[in-house]
Amino acid sequence: MVVLFHNLSIFVPRGTLLDKLWNAFVESGWVGVQLFFVLSGFLITGILLDDRGAPRALRRFYVRRALRIFPLYYALLIVYFAVLPRVFPALQRPAGEVVWYWLLLSNWSWLAYGILPGIGHLWSLAVEEQFYVVWPWVALRVRPRTLAWVCVAIVVGSLATRGVLHAAHVPDLWLYSATVCRADALAMGALVALAVRSDAWRARLARTLRPVGVGALLALAALMLITHGLNRNNPLIQTWGYSLIAILSAALVAAAARPGAPALRVLGFFGKYSYAIYLVHPPLKHLAHHLLHAQLDVRMAAHPIATDAAFIVAISAASIAIALATWAVIERPALSLKERFAPR
Repeated sequence: MVVLFHNLSIFVPRGTLLDKLWNAFVESGWVGVQLFFVLSGFLITGILLDDRGAPRALRRFYVRRALRIFPLYYALLIVYFAVLPRVFPALQRPAGEVVWYWLLLSNWSWLAYGILPGIGHLWSLAVEEQFYVVWPWVALRVRPRTLAWVCVAIVVGSLATRGVLHAAHVPDLWLYSATVCRADALAMGALVALAVRSDAWRARLARTLRPVGVGALLALAALMLITHGLNRNNPLIQTWGYSLIAILSAALVAAAARPGAPALRVLGFFGKYSYAIYLVHPPLKHLAHHLLHAQLDVRMAAHPIATDAAFIVAISAASIAIALATWAVIERPALSLKERFAPR
């Protein structure tokens, strides 16, 4: 949703009904970020729960997490901040802006410096990694029941924080990218991870999955009617809407996580290469648009939707190709070190 629609579209609506519908379609892809956070909370908390009581579980988590995230992430930063500026001087940035990315704090640098072209999407990875600086210390040390209540407190606290920030007229970008405002989705994923590992709650989850999911979907649909769409900066969407999308995402993750669920087979390929696809697709889009903007403008003027769709498909295909290459050159060698430095 995020890659194919929201991040890769270059569409500019001209006012026709079809244009508005297509624009609403591609713009609504941002809701996939909430699904990303929920899925991340589910997977990472599951890893932590399965390692509870194991010797050096905390060290093992951080070492394995670093080997998964850092090699490709910092390779991208080296290319973007050290290599590309030699070819495209406009990409040269002062050290005060660059350091936020090296420290995985780019969601906060948005607020001070704005979005850097081609790597603005890294804010979501920054939110995730900031959460996981603290979360393992909690998940490995408190009882599952207490951990569930901590998750509930985070969910309620994030919603309340967004409400307070909106009432205080804080800029929309804070509500969208601040870690505390997005932590509820990560916590909902963690709740699902707890539920599927509990004999008592697994059955309850199965019974409530459909009504909760349908209820969240209907409530979100009603909210969309009130707000005329899924504008991520609308006050109601940024407060209640974010929570409803997270609940719906949690229901989808829980349904997909059931043994033998079709989604496990369908998404297996992208589960392996999705991280690289996520990292490289906006830089590719920015580079392609910079090099081909004149030709794209001509085609967009004649066939806007078809041109946008073709552009999305082309950059997606290129992103997958690069992901296959980086898996072989960077990711797989780095992951092979897990069993050497942090064996299970």
